[in-house]
This record gives sequence, structure tokens and C-alpha cells, in this order.
Amino acid sequence: MTNLEQRALFYCFCRDIANHLRKGGVPISEDLVKRIVKKRLGNTRVLTVPFNRIPFEEVDVMSTTKYKPFDTDLNEVDHKHGYISMNALIVSMTAWAATDLKLELKSPKEKAT
Repeated sequence: MTNLEQRALFYCFCRDIANHLRKGGVPISEDLVKRIVKKRLGNTRVLTVPFNRIPFEEVDVMSTTKYKPFDTDLNEVDHKHGYISMNALIVSMTAWAATDLKLELKSPKEKAT
């Protein structure tokens, strides 16, 4: 699976999660699901930024275009920062959806069969 196919699957899963949550009464958009997944399960870094001379922490969330496809593609710097691959993010999403949301995520190919 290419990185482009992985990102398409990520967006598909975000849509499925948003639809599932909306059916349960949670007023949530697909974009908000994307942000939540990337912030809670994905690659982030915390930056300390001064604002009006008061430092505050801001979470910088990595764009899905920056993810490496597989764990074997991660380099020493990625490991140092604790980054995961797009494949690992998708696996984490699937596990989260199954355990916390009681939702089985299926790829479009799996839905077609």
C-alpha cells in the first residue's frame, strides 16, 4: 500500500468514525475526527511559545503528508522523537474504534465484498 493509499484509508476511516459518532448523538465533523486522531494517536511535538510574555505550550500535530508509510521507513531521528508510521497510525485508529467506539473499521475494498 502506498502512502497515498494509506492517507485515503485514513480519511475514509475518519469519515466512518464521524458518521458513527453522529449516529450516537455526538455533533462532530470529519475534520474534527481527523484532528483528534492525529493529536491523540499520531505524531506530535509540544512547543513552548511566548504570548504576551507568558510562555504557553502548543501541540504541533504532524500533517498526514509527512508520515512515513511503514515502520521500516522510520529513521533514527523519527525514533528519537517517538514518531510512528502511517501504517501504525491506521492500526491504532482501528484498535481505538473497536475498543472505545465499538466500531469495526473496514476499508472500501472490505466493504465491497
